[in-house]
Amino acid sequence: MASRLAGINVKRITLILYTMTGTLAALSGLVMTGLASTAMPSVGESYALDTITAVYLGGNSSEGGEGSVWRTLLGVMIIGILNNGMALISVQSYWQTFIKGTLLIAAVTTASGGNSKNRSGKWKITETISGSLASKRE
Repeated sequence: MASRLAGINVKRITLILYTMTGTLAALSGLVMTGLASTAMPSVGESYALDTITAVYLGGNSSEGGEGSVWRTLLGVMIIGILNNGMALISVQSYWQTFIKGTLLIAAVTTASGGNSKNRSGKWKITETISGSLASKRE
């Protein structure tokens, strides 16, 4: 609503973004087809765990807030080093999946814990002894 009031053509921007996303997805599909030398639709399924784990390892949260491309790239480097290291020491594929899954669980639990801010930018107090402090802050 605010973007419309500011004079931004929302339908045009939405169309452009969907077109760009579709074009990049098609380009990614062509690259994956070239790398795998086959056109099977299940070729990229193994990358899903690596991708999600890299995002969480980078410190980004699914609960919102600020994400960072640099932190995500750090997570991608960690996953890449982990994959190469496990391949060099001949770790079996199911153990690699187990290790990355365990790492994902650890990253998600540490990302969701700790302090958080509400929409107004103030720190949330989730629990107090008497409850009076929470009512004063809100």
